[in-house]
Amino acid sequence: MFFIKLIAIIFLVGVITTLVTGVKLLWRLRSFMDGLKGPAAGASRQRGSANPARGREGVIDNRDPQKARQKIFSKDDGEYVDYTVEDDEPKRS
Repeated sequence: MFFIKLIAIIFLVGVITTLVTGVKLLWRLRSFMDGLKGPAAGASRQRGSANPARGREGVIDNRDPQKARQKIFSKDDGEYVDYTVEDDEPKRS
């Protein structure tokens, strides 16, 4: 009788271990497939990470990394302005 109970307990532990391992494997496979879809699909399912920018406006750069590293303005863009200090208050004598 003891032998049958021992085999039943070992069988139940094996079934539970197999189920837990299967769920973890499916979760990893799902995360991997979301990663293949792109950054926007994987970001919606992040667990336990706080989003510090939530509720704030911002710019999201969806360009490929090579284009994102390029400079926006050329060296000859812009203008040079001479800076002079002008006194707003008249001088008192």
